Amino acid sequence: MSHDLRCPCGGWVIQLITDCRGTVRLVCRRCKKRLLIDLALREVKALCPQPDPDGDTSAPQDVNDQ
Repeated sequence: MSHDLRCPCGGWVIQLITDCRGTVRLVCRRCKKRLLIDLALREVKALCPQPDPDGDTSAPQDVNDQ
């Protein structure tokens, strides 16, 4: 079953997952408002468990390359 989310305006919300970095866009089909929900972000991180490129893990890699 898909997660049916409702916007405060009463419209249905579309969940757009762009990548595995945790970037999630929730857009209302009715008012076109962008929504952010922490639960959705947690779900994406659970589906794609990998370190963030902007995190501390990238710093040692950059040092090793030089």
